[in-house]
Amino acid sequence: IEIGWQTTHTITTEVRKKKQNFIDRRTNYIERVARVLDKYYNTPCNFEEIYHTLEQIDSYKKGWQGAAKQYTPFMTAFAKPRFKRFFKDDITILIAKQDLITIVAKLIEGYNSKYKTESENVWHTEFWKLMYDRFKLDIATLNYDTCIEQSLPKLEDGFEITEDSFERFNPRKLNHSTNSKIFHLHGCIHYGYNRTKNANKYTL
Repeated sequence: IEIGWQTTHTITTEVRKKKQNFIDRRTNYIERVARVLDKYYNTPCNFEEIYHTLEQIDSYKKGWQGAAKQYTPFMTAFAKPRFKRFFKDDITILIAKQDLITIVAKLIEGYNSKYKTESENVWHTEFWKLMYDRFKLDIATLNYDTCIEQSLPKLEDGFEITEDSFERFNPRKLNHSTNSKIFHLHGCIHYGYNRTKNANKYTL
């Protein structure tokens, strides 16, 4: 927060404001899902909870439609939707998920891309360099940004060069490396972009 990072609250606010656009209509599907979560849990939901719910709606919808067993949640054999209106349209669910990811990535990239050029961030960079010089680090972060990697470019993140000249994630690199490491437990904005100009078949 001290270096201009987005908070969960500010990201959630922007996510909930986004309407899903179609050629002939607009809908506030994300906000409608969020309102149900707010009411059910009696506390404001956050953008990660909204996204998880969108994924679950998508999975359960496919289950109730009779998708192949490997793509069907087992609980669909025991449960039916409380609000059928949320399960009607595959395209609406898909666009809602895409909108949410795009907004989160754009907000985080807004400060992530300026991290190295902002003078007020020097203390943050120096902190990580001091830690790196004194200790072997295993850094686990819930943040999606790459500010720590920008401060410490030699961290092992588990990506490796493939025969196709781009990088893919290999968890064995993290297990076997003796270097300092970083783990993005909730994901990272880099995971959604190719690391070279070639198409990355491992991103999905």
